[in-house]
Amino acid sequence: MIVGIYLACMAGAALIVAVGVDSMKRYDTGRSGSGSGMSGMALLVVTLKLLIEPNQLMLVIINVFIGLQQAFFGADFTAAFVSCAIGTGTVGFVMMTYGVADAIGCVVTGYIAKVTGRLPLLCTAAIVQAGLFVSILTWRPHPSEEYVLYVIAILWGLCDSVWIVQINAYYGILFPGREEAAFSNFRLWESVGYIIAYVISPYLRTRAKTYLLIVMMIIGIALYFVVEYRDRRAKKKLEEKKKDLYTIGCENFAFQNVE
Repeated sequence: MIVGIYLACMAGAALIVAVGVDSMKRYDTGRSGSGSGMSGMALLVVTLKLLIEPNQLMLVIINVFIGLQQAFFGADFTAAFVSCAIGTGTVGFVMMTYGVADAIGCVVTGYIAKVTGRLPLLCTAAIVQAGLFVSILTWRPHPSEEYVLYVIAILWGLCDSVWIVQINAYYGILFPGREEAAFSNFRLWESVGYIIAYVISPYLRTRAKTYLLIVMMIIGIALYFVVEYRDRRAKKKLEEKKKDLYTIGCENFAFQNVE
């Protein structure tokens, strides 16, 4: 029944888009610069070409982790903790709590990032996420502790909002002029994380999957810091080069005036 409802929603969404959304051709004349106009195959090619760049390759792990942790919460956490401790009737409420926290977090963290910057937010999310993993490994759910499930759902949703918004935004900063290929890579590897999570789900216990998530998060965050360092160093060198060129230009101008 659930699968039938899901398929019906998919069909309804496709029908609404096909009938109710205007064709993009109507907006071609006012949209120069807002998109590349690439076909699906061309976008696939540039997406794959971006994978030869070291920065993109190092961000793959954190992208896969984002998909893994989302699928883990939606499938494994609800099955191993919510359903077993409280009952299947609570799964929907826990997932709604997670979704609302995620949605609110996406809005709020965007404003916080303007004040604190991207790195403090990501470090905070990593620490909270690690705490959630430890709590899953050590906590034994009990029907009288139902509130703990909602606390975990809220914190998990907030962490997910940080991962999605900040990593996605960093792609736009890291690959200027190639945003379509960059964002496509983000979604591609996030989807790979989903696939991996559901493929390994029947073969691994929840504890083993939690350890896998911890390892993926540590590696992903470490590689992300490497990318941040490389990017900042490259920008610093570029600024120094521009400063040197400006100084040389001023000296040449002064020398000409003396002559």
